[in-house]
Amino acid sequence: MKKFISIVIVVSMLIIPGQSIFAKNAKQESDSSTEHVVSIKPEFDKMFEMNDSKTVKLKGVTNKMFIEFKSQDDALNKVKIKCADLIGKLRQQYGLAELSEANWEEYYGYLHAVLDDKNSKFNINEDDYEYRLLRSFFDIYENKYKNDIVDKLAFKNLSAKVMINGKYRQVNEVIANNLPYDAPFAEEYYSNEREQVDVERENLSKKSNSTVNIMVAVFIAQILFPGF
Repeated sequence: MKKFISIVIVVSMLIIPGQSIFAKNAKQESDSSTEHVVSIKPEFDKMFEMNDSKTVKLKGVTNKMFIEFKSQDDALNKVKIKCADLIGKLRQQYGLAELSEANWEEYYGYLHAVLDDKNSKFNINEDDYEYRLLRSFFDIYENKYKNDIVDKLAFKNLSAKVMINGKYRQVNEVIANNLPYDAPFAEEYYSNEREQVDVERENLSKKSNSTVNIMVAVFIAQILFPGF
């Protein structure tokens, strides 16, 4: 009888949801970590001409698109001069061709990878002025391609599928992924996705609890009625 009670207690502990003993520390980094860091914004805004007026109408609602350079070519030429030292280091470290429209993604990828590259010949810090300026340049340079994708798909059937990077994906997903998160279309898409995930999680939880309860019942029956 004591054995039975012990087993029931253990099983009960396993099937009763418990709270995590760990709490995420949401404290922000110390202000001291950003002391003496010169903002790139004044020079960045002066150096590059921007287009922040692009919109697209989806499902009858106007959605603001990403900010982009007025001229990709002009912006690329300017950053190649301004960040020549850092670009040269990346080119030398990874054997890249001259920075161009054809290979900017390689530079963008290596710009992040070099920070953790223990084999790097150069001491590159993400707080460096030139690093931050080049990273911000690539962030906006990429926006043109995102906007182009949205423009191309805006008049297609939203439930249709298109090939993206070798994989078929639904048009509405691709458009949402290439719009700012606060665009109405993107907000609606991600809200629906979260709701769907919650429903699936709840169904899975019910199914899991049901399975556990059946297993426990069978286990208890085997104890109470040997040979069951």
